[in-house]
This record gives sequence, C-alpha cells and structure tokens, in this order.
Amino acid sequence: MSADGDPASSPSASSSGFHPRDRLKRELTLWDAVMLVVASVVGSGIFFTPGRVAELLPHPGWILAAWLAGGAISLAGALANAELSAMFPRAGGDYVYVREGIHPAAGFLVGWLSFAIIFTGTIAAVAAAFAEGVAGPLGWGEGATVALAIAVTVLCSWLNYVGVRWGARANNGTSVVKIAALGAFVVAGPLFGAGDWSNVFAPALGASGA
Repeated sequence: MSADGDPASSPSASSSGFHPRDRLKRELTLWDAVMLVVASVVGSGIFFTPGRVAELLPHPGWILAAWLAGGAISLAGALANAELSAMFPRAGGDYVYVREGIHPAAGFLVGWLSFAIIFTGTIAAVAAAFAEGVAGPLGWGEGATVALAIAVTVLCSWLNYVGVRWGARANNGTSVVKIAALGAFVVAGPLFGAGDWSNVFAPALGASGA
C-alpha cells in the first residue's frame, strides 16, 4: 500500500495489470447480481414485443421459431460475456473487453457509444413503451404519455445517481414484479386460455402464399 493509503496505487496493484479506475467498491450481493442478469435477459420489452412479432409473423409456428432463434443468439452472447468476464474480472464491462482485446482507443469509443447512443436509445424505447402501456388503458393523450416517459427516465437516473445500493434495490423490486407477472401469465394461460395446439402445426403457407 502506498503512503497515502490508496491500495490502487500500491506496487501490488499496478503489477497485477489492473488499471486503478477498474477497481470499484464491491456493493452488490449475490442476489443483486442475479437480479441484474434476470433484468438484462428478461427485459421489459417482453410485454410489448410479442404483439409486434405476431403482426409481422401471423403464424404461431413462425412466432415460436423466431423466439427460439432469438434465444439461441442471446445464449451465444451470454456465453461470450461469461468467458470475457472470467478473463477480465474488472469493472467496466464491454469497455474493458474491447480495450484489452483490441485497443484502448476502441475501448474509449465503445464506452462513449454506449453512453451517448446505445443505452440512451434503449432507455428511451423502454420508457416510451412503458408510458404507452400505462397511458393506453387510462386514455391519456400524447403529451401526458411523453411526460410519463420522461418522468420514469429521470426517476431511474436519479436512483442510480444516489448510489449503487438504491439502484440495486429498485432493480430487485421491478425484476421480482416482472417475473411474477410472467409467471401469472404462464399459469393463467392453460387455465383460462382458449387456444388450440393445432394452430401451431397448421400449414404456414397456402396456395396463395403466407
């Protein structure tokens, strides 16, 4: 440890190959980490995208095939991230992986792209979908819907700003509610649904096309 008591500037820290900025305080528990993964894999879009998929693929067999293909792609990404996180157990995520695997300049660009475009666009899309889902049944106008989307974005940003623990608590709560809602759909479907398995195996193409 250095004279000023900073472990990140000690010889052992520098010789380990870890950049000082890669060392963050560990504040998340195992449950928090599991809920973060759940929230990433089972996104809020699950409540909005099935309807859009059904519009584009109006046959149950194609819809199931699309979800299976998406699941396979997601699994490949999850396995790749698991391998990278084991190789580079440092704070920073994709920034660290690209910085170490390609070049520091590439890592810099990935970090800023994530901040300015990638995650920003995702947050806006999810907030808009949430606001539309709430405003639709209530009969709200466009102005109220946009205001709700902005308010939700500001609230989530504030929760993450005040501290990691507050952000983790909010994520844990919303993840539990989300999984509970999906579980209710799974149970209620067979009990109250009027579907038929023959729809899945019906011909997807007829003489006149799809």
